[in-house]
Amino acid sequence: MSEPQPRSILLVEDNPGDVVMTREAMGRLEVHAELYVVTDGGQAIDYLKSAAGQQPDQLPDLVLLDLNLPVRTGREVLAEVNADPRLHGLLVAILTSSAHEQDACHHYRPEYCQYFQKPPTFRELVERMRDILRFWATRSGR
Repeated sequence: MSEPQPRSILLVEDNPGDVVMTREAMGRLEVHAELYVVTDGGQAIDYLKSAAGQQPDQLPDLVLLDLNLPVRTGREVLAEVNADPRLHGLLVAILTSSAHEQDACHHYRPEYCQYFQKPPTFRELVERMRDILRFWATRSGR
């Protein structure tokens, strides 16, 4: 992939199969970002607040967030991120199976958040990941 890429991505996903598919889609697109995976909303909040507490450059360049998570939902994660000034400007791509959650970015900052529905096939997932990377590139200023 010749376009700019994020250096690090936090994937918040509780389905192991979706984690594998996301890794494979990134590989297909030759994305070389460091991929950190957490499996529930509580872990996501802990990870982000810990990274923000160390140094802002420790934060991921992009968060791929499922909404249907155990412990804390994706909406709760967005609300926590929105409430913490150290996390303002964090780019979030919601990648979820729900077709009824398109307004989820309103819980954060719509200019830093975009909703993507998980596609049914791997080929479509690769294209969706390409769309997410374009979202990142246009919002990150790279």
